[in-house]
Amino acid sequence: MLRQPSCQHVDQLAEVHRNALEVLKKIADCCCKEAAAWTANVQALAKAKQDEEKALARENQKEEKRAAQAEKKKREKILKAAKARADKAEKERMAEEGGGDQADVEEAAAQGKSKKTRNRNRSGTQELTEDDPELLHAMFKLPLGAMAVANDVASFVDQIAEVPGAACIARLRRGPFKKEDDSLNPSDCNAMQKVLVQESQSFVQQVEELYKAPNAKWDARATSIADGPALMLAMDDKIAQRLQQLSVEHQDRCDVPRVNVLDRDHLGKEIYDEAIRNQRDAEAAMKEMRRMTGVAWVGAKHGGVFTGNLPVPGAAFLYQIEGQRIVACAPAMELLGMMHTHDAAALPDEINAEMAPEMIKDIMRFLQTAREDFLRENLPVNFRYECIIPGDVLYVPAGSIVMEKSVVANNVILRVPSPLLSSTAIESVIFTSGIAPKSLGIEH
Repeated sequence: MLRQPSCQHVDQLAEVHRNALEVLKKIADCCCKEAAAWTANVQALAKAKQDEEKALARENQKEEKRAAQAEKKKREKILKAAKARADKAEKERMAEEGGGDQADVEEAAAQGKSKKTRNRNRSGTQELTEDDPELLHAMFKLPLGAMAVANDVASFVDQIAEVPGAACIARLRRGPFKKEDDSLNPSDCNAMQKVLVQESQSFVQQVEELYKAPNAKWDARATSIADGPALMLAMDDKIAQRLQQLSVEHQDRCDVPRVNVLDRDHLGKEIYDEAIRNQRDAEAAMKEMRRMTGVAWVGAKHGGVFTGNLPVPGAAFLYQIEGQRIVACAPAMELLGMMHTHDAAALPDEINAEMAPEMIKDIMRFLQTAREDFLRENLPVNFRYECIIPGDVLYVPAGSIVMEKSVVANNVILRVPSPLLSSTAIESVIFTSGIAPKSLGIEH
C-alpha cells in the first residue's frame, strides 16, 4: 500500500523546483549579457574598421594632391624653360627675317608693325617640351614649309584651287562663321551662324567637363558628328567656280594637277555601302556616311599630342573654335617615301589594302620618333606646318596625315569634310581610306 506524500514532502519538492528555476534564470541572464557584449564588440570592430578606411582614404587623397601639385610644378617648370627657349628662338628668327638691328625688330614687333608677326602667331610653340616629337621642334627652324596664310575668303579659295595638295590657312578677322556666301540670303546666314555658335558653346562645355576628370588621357579626343551646312562651310561652290576659271586659264598646260570635285552625296552613299559590306550595322554605317555629308565637333585635351589621318576620303576644313594647335601635315604617300628613305627594309615591295592600316600606324610611329637631322634633309615637298589660333580655318588636303599638339587650352574644332581631291592625292586617299577609285567616282 502506497504512502501518500505529506505536506512537508510537497513543500520540499516545490523548493527544489524553485531553486532549479532560479538557476535557469541566472543562466539565461548570463547568456543575454554575453550576447550583448559580443554584439557591442562586433559593432566596435566595424566602426574601427570604417574609421581606419576613412583615415586611409584621407591620406591617399592628401598623397594624390601632393603628387598632383608636384606634377603641376614640374610641368610649369618645363613650360617655363620651353617658353624661354621659344622666346630666344623667336627673337633670333625675327632678327634674321628683319635683316637689321635686332632691337629695331623687337620694337617693331612690340608696336604691332611687323606683317609677319600679324600673320603668324606662334606663341603656342612656347609649350613645346622635350617629351614632344622632334618634328614639332624642328619644323619651325626650316627655311620652307610654313603654310600660306590668307586674310580673306577669296585669297583662301585661290590658294586651295591653285595648290590643292598643300595645306593652308584662312585667318579671318570677322570670325570663322561669318563668311560671305552669295548662295544664301542674310537671314539664312544669320540663322546658320546662330545655330553653329550655340552648338560650339555647348560642345565647349562638354569638352571642359570631359577633361576635368583626373583620369582623362592626354591624347584623348572627343568627337560628336552632327548635321550641318557642310556644302557652305567647305565652300564647295566657290572652289568649283574658281577651279573652272583655272581650267580655262591652264588648258594648254600639262604640269598643272587635275582637281576633282567629288559628288558629296554619291561619296556618302559609297561610304555607307562599304560599311555595310564590312558587316557594320545600319546605325554605324549611317554614322560613317554622316562623316562625309555632315560636320563633326572635335575636342582635344590641352597638352595632348595626336597623330592620325582624316576619317573621310576627301579633304577637310578645320575651324578653330577654342585653344591653339601646333600642326604639321603631309600626304601619306610622301611620308611613306620618306620612311622608305630612312629604312628601305621596313617596307614591302608591294602594298595591298590589308597592309595599309598597319602601315599607317608605322608612319605615325615614325613621325613621333624621327630625329631632327634626318627630318631637315628629307621632309616631303608638300609638308606644311603652322600654329593655328582661334578664328583660323585650316584646309587639310585629301590623303594627309596630321601631327598636332593642343596648346594654350583645351581645343575645340569644327571639322567640315570637303569633296575636293587633287590628282596628286588619289594614291594617298586610296592608301588611307581603302576606298577604290571607282567608288570615288573618278578614273585612276
